[in-house]
Amino acid sequence: MTDTSHQFAAIEKVTPAIALADARISRWSAGLMAERRLVCEFDGTQWVIAVDKRYVARESTFEAALHSAYAMTRALRALDQVRAA
Repeated sequence: MTDTSHQFAAIEKVTPAIALADARISRWSAGLMAERRLVCEFDGTQWVIAVDKRYVARESTFEAALHSAYAMTRALRALDQVRAA
């Protein structure tokens, strides 16, 4: 038998970080959708996400695709800044 109090304690430690990340990604995606810069498509097996007409993520779940798209756009923006410097 497992000790569920340890499991709940671990979940409570992780949940605030996940909630902050999800809120940040929700604001990011809402802003892009309002500007019509974000396209989300389901091709029958995977979610495909494009930002500014550039495909940035392909995942089996929408949430994973959105998180991947967020990470990829941040990485691409950082790379663009380094190249410009």
